[in-house]
Amino acid sequence: MNQKRWIAVAIAVILLIVSMFFGTGEKLPETDIFGGYFKDLFKNEKVENVLVSGDISKRILVVPIQGVITSGSTYGYDHTLVMESLESALTDPTVKGVVIKVNSPGGGVYESAMVKDKIIEIQQKDIPVYAVFEGMSASGGYYVSAMADKIFASEETLTGSIGVIMSGYDMSELLSNLGVKPNVIKSAEHKDIMSSTRPMTEEEKGYMQEMINLSYNRFVDLVAEGRNMPREEVLSFADGRIFDGTQAKKLKLIDDIAYYDEVINIIQEDYGIAGAEVFQHTRNMTPYSSLFSFKSNERDIESAINAFIKKAEEASIPTLMYIYGR
Repeated sequence: MNQKRWIAVAIAVILLIVSMFFGTGEKLPETDIFGGYFKDLFKNEKVENVLVSGDISKRILVVPIQGVITSGSTYGYDHTLVMESLESALTDPTVKGVVIKVNSPGGGVYESAMVKDKIIEIQQKDIPVYAVFEGMSASGGYYVSAMADKIFASEETLTGSIGVIMSGYDMSELLSNLGVKPNVIKSAEHKDIMSSTRPMTEEEKGYMQEMINLSYNRFVDLVAEGRNMPREEVLSFADGRIFDGTQAKKLKLIDDIAYYDEVINIIQEDYGIAGAEVFQHTRNMTPYSSLFSFKSNERDIESAINAFIKKAEEASIPTLMYIYGR
């Protein structure tokens, strides 16, 4: 450990001692030391985690897509990590194949499109991309996988749910019963479209339905292209229904029934990369990240409350979603 890092460790220890006696919770000034060595000491970086040892000159990158596909890091899904991991396949010459391991009900239209586009970029470099579904890969979970070279699922996997949804609440009657009257000042008639304080007009419903239809058509076109199916065939089941793995295979939404370990073997056999190292990216927690963990209970509670408030605020904002069960 170099001198600068020892200095940073010393600062961390001093702060630990101070925090034991002065639990004010106030932020310390951000000096050059804090902005440099101290931040580097505590930051969590993307690191490689080897899942199966093998030939490091020909490797298979596994990209887990777990949870709701939204920006940031929520409910087990880290959008930034997923995008960084996929991006690494474009610059790492040892990556000879990619397996996306999906267990998701879907998520945001925007985020799903980002993942899908990055997968296409990888394929354009002649790197095969296989998808394997775990318990669920519905709506946006299927969307991000649709262009994969091959798709696999178990018989019990829930998939499908091809469609788009945007939802909100009309609480105008409730507010009226409570004697609450909203004051809204707006620049134009439709500025508060889908506001929870008033009913939508039929005209406004038409505007929103048109937007929904555009996203839906892009979804249908993507499935038709990725699965090499006539658009009319996709439309016959793209009505929001979910299917198990057996049904999905009959509909040609997947190629075959297989679990993750089997898919790793299949991609090796298909592309002559037997014995390849298999790895994925994770976030690295530095040894110093937990120095203050004993003081974190109150902060954890506060963070949980803030996260709940943030989610509640986001839920009140109508958003286009490729998601099942919302």
